[in-house]
Amino acid sequence: MSTQPSGACAEIKIPDNPFPGLRPFEFEESHLFFGRDGQSEELITKLGRTRFLAVVGTSGSGKSSLVRAGFLPALHGGFMPKAGSGWRVAIMRPGNDPIGNLAQALNAPDVFGSEIEGNAAIQTAMAEATLRRGSLGLVDVVRQAAMTETENLLVVVDQFEEIFRFARVSAGEEYGNEAAGFVKLILEASRQREVPIYVVLTMRSDYLGDCSWFWDLPEAINESQYLIPRLTRDQLREAITGPVAVGGGKITPRLVNRLLNDVGDNQDQLPVLQHLLMRVWNESKEKQLAVEVKAGDQTNTRPHREVHEGDALDLCCAEAVGGMAQALSRHADEAFNELPDDRHRAVAKKLFEALTEKGADNREIRRPITLDEICAIANAGQAEVITVIDTFRRPDRSFLMPPADVALDAESLIDISHESLIRGWARLKAWVDEEVRSARIYRRLADTAVLHKEGGAGLLRDPELEIARKWHRESNPNQVWARRYHSEFTNAMEFLDQSRRRKRSMRMMYVGVVVAVVILLVGSAWYRQRVLLERRADEVRLQEQFKRQQQAAAALLEHARSTSRLQESALASLLPEAAEYALRLIEKAKLKGIDLHIIDGYRSFEQQEERFNQGRTRIRASTHATGLAFDVAIDRNGTLVYEGPEFDLLGVLGEELGLVWGGRRTFEADKAHFETRGAEEALKKLKKT
Repeated sequence: MSTQPSGACAEIKIPDNPFPGLRPFEFEESHLFFGRDGQSEELITKLGRTRFLAVVGTSGSGKSSLVRAGFLPALHGGFMPKAGSGWRVAIMRPGNDPIGNLAQALNAPDVFGSEIEGNAAIQTAMAEATLRRGSLGLVDVVRQAAMTETENLLVVVDQFEEIFRFARVSAGEEYGNEAAGFVKLILEASRQREVPIYVVLTMRSDYLGDCSWFWDLPEAINESQYLIPRLTRDQLREAITGPVAVGGGKITPRLVNRLLNDVGDNQDQLPVLQHLLMRVWNESKEKQLAVEVKAGDQTNTRPHREVHEGDALDLCCAEAVGGMAQALSRHADEAFNELPDDRHRAVAKKLFEALTEKGADNREIRRPITLDEICAIANAGQAEVITVIDTFRRPDRSFLMPPADVALDAESLIDISHESLIRGWARLKAWVDEEVRSARIYRRLADTAVLHKEGGAGLLRDPELEIARKWHRESNPNQVWARRYHSEFTNAMEFLDQSRRRKRSMRMMYVGVVVAVVILLVGSAWYRQRVLLERRADEVRLQEQFKRQQQAAAALLEHARSTSRLQESALASLLPEAAEYALRLIEKAKLKGIDLHIIDGYRSFEQQEERFNQGRTRIRASTHATGLAFDVAIDRNGTLVYEGPEFDLLGVLGEELGLVWGGRRTFEADKAHFETRGAEEALKKLKKT
C-alpha cells in the first residue's frame, strides 16, 4: 500500500460521517484527526536523526492513525528540512509473506510501479528476487528504480508485530530465515547513507520483548523509539468534538463528559470510542433504534425519534446504540443477523475464526489471509464469502478490511480492522475460544498419529477416541484449516479412522459372545422349566443335570472370554492392513459356518528365537516379525483346534481375500498360517535393518 498527496495538499472532503470506526484514520482524513498536536513533529525529528523510527503503543492507542493522518501529511508538508518534501511512501504489513508484501508495496503505482498490470507483475517479481539476494536488497531495488535527487523513500511497516507470529507459526528454518531476512533488509536500508531510505514501523508495546528474537533490532528500537503518550482529558475532548465540528454537526456537553468518563484511563478504548461516535453520528440522523427511558422506578423502551430533542448528538443517541460497553458487540451482531441465511452465518463463523488467533500468552492476534484461503477453510464459494465480507465492511461498519470501495479477488488480503473487535464482540470471543480448543484437540491427535506411525503409541481408546470423534463431527476440519496448526492432517485422519474401526470390530466381537452366552443360559432355563413341569418325579436327577449344564455354560463363557482376549491381543499387535484382512477372514468363515479365531500375531525376532530354542518352531525369523502374518484356529464345540484344517477348508477363503496361505504341515507344532502379499518383502527389509 502506498500514500501520496494529491498536489500540495490532499483535497479536503466533508464526509457523511467524520468518524472512521474501528479502522485507522487515513492520509486524506488528516483534517479529521484531532488530539495529537505536536506529536507528528516529534516523530519527524526522531526519524530525521536515525532514519529508523519505531512507533510503539498499546493496542488501540492510535499508532496507525498518528502515522497515516498526522505524521505523513506533516512529512509531505516539508517538516523535515534536510530531506525536503519529495517523498515516495510504501506502506505495508508483514502478513504471511513479509518480503513479498514489501515488493508489492514498493511497486505500487505511486511508488516505483507501473500502472500497466502486466508490467507491474513483472516488476514486482523482479523486485522480490532482488530483495531476497542479500541484506542490501532494499537498497538495490531503490537504486534500480532511479529516484530523482530531490526524492526520498519512506517504508512504513504497519502492524510490525505480525513478523513475530509469522516466525513462530511458520516454525520452519526456511520461514525463520525469511523473517530474519526481512528485518535485516529494513535495518540495513536505514543504516546506509548512499540512498535516502527511511523506515517507520508501528508495533504494539507488549511485543517489545519479542524484538530480541532478531539481531540488531532491539538496539535500533532503543536508539529511535517513540512511545505514544496517553491523551489528556483535553486532548481526548478535542478528538471527540473536532471531527463533529468539521462534519458540520453539534454535540452536547453532557454526552462529551459521559464519553470522557467512560474512556477514563483505559486509552486502548480509543478505537471503540471512534466506533461508538460513528454509530452515534448515524443514529442521530436516522433515529431508527429504541431508547430505554426511566420513569420513577420503571424503565420503558421508546423509539429514539420520540426521545431525541434538538439537532445535536446527545446521550440518547449513545444509549440507543449501546454505549461504550455494548455498541461494538451489538453492531457486529446486527451485521451477523443481517446475513441472508444460516449457511452464510456458518461461513461468517469460519471466516472470523480464520482471521483471529490467541497466542499462548492469551494475546489477541489478527491473522490476515487471502480470500481464496478463506474459501478453502470454510468450504464455501467465492460469492458466498464475498457476501459475508461485504456485510461486515460496509462504510458504516468497517469491521473488515480492505475498505468497501476496494474490489475483491482471490488474492485479496482480508483482515479484521482492529483487535478491539476480538475483545469487544462477545460472539467472536466465544468463537476464538472454541477455535483454541479445536486446535488443541487436533494438535494432540496429530502428535499421537505421528507417534503411532513411528511405533511409539497405540490406537486411540475411549475417552480420548470419543473426544476426537466428537471434535471431528462438529468441526468438520479440512487440510487448509489444519495447515496453520499441524502438517500431519492426512496421517491424523487415517489414524482416527483406524481407531474407530478397531473399536467397532471389538464391540461386535464382544456383543457376539455375550449374545451366544445369553441364548444358551435362557435356553437352559426354559428347558429346565419344561422338564420340571412334565417330570416332577425326576426332579433330583434333572437338578443334577441342570447343574452340569450350568457348569458347562460357565466353562463355555470362560472359554469365549479367554478366546476373545486372545484374539483381541493378536489383532491389536498386527499392523492395520493385516488386522483388516484378519477381521474380513473371520466374517467370511462365519458365512461358511466356521467359527474362526486369530490366535497369534506380531512377535519380535527375540520372541521368534525363544520359540525356536524351545522347539516350538523350526524357523528363526518369519513374517510374524513384520506384523503382517497371523495364525488361526477353529473353535469346535468350545475347544480351539490349533492344528488347524488344510487348504481346502480355510486356504481358499484366505486367498479369495488376497492373503497368502502358509498352513502346510512342516512341523508338528505349526499352525494354520496366513500372511499379506507384502509380508515377505517386509521381512527382507526388516532383516537388512
